[in-house]
Amino acid sequence: MKTIIITIAMTMLITFGFAKTINKPKTKNIIKKTENSNQFYGKTIQHTWTEGAFAGGSFKNQYRSDNSALLECVAGGFKGTKAELKTYSARNIGTNLWLMSWLEESGYSVSIVFDFDSKKVTGTVSKPNAEFYPVSGTIDSLEPTK
Repeated sequence: MKTIIITIAMTMLITFGFAKTINKPKTKNIIKKTENSNQFYGKTIQHTWTEGAFAGGSFKNQYRSDNSALLECVAGGFKGTKAELKTYSARNIGTNLWLMSWLEESGYSVSIVFDFDSKKVTGTVSKPNAEFYPVSGTIDSLEPTK
């Protein structure tokens, strides 16, 4: 009888202990939101990949106020190709440091970090079949969209 009571007590402790762990509130987002969380509205960024599968490719990305974008390859192997994005995500992750990501209609997923202090861009482009292509390069310009 004593063994049964101890077993029941241990089961209850373990069950309620796990329940507290599972229902534990999530930690706060460590990324601070800025008043204008997207400084890219109405801006065009041109960058050139210097390393990785797309090295030599230069892209002009026009970010619109409706959170859509036009991406255009202006040099390299994909020169002349354009992609319309219905939406993209831009997150401020540090001083003059932005993480951007989007999914292209072609199925490519792009996640890149723009470091405006060092004028560098780095990230990963991936295909739907889980092929990953690390890329890095330089930021050539940041201007208002014409």
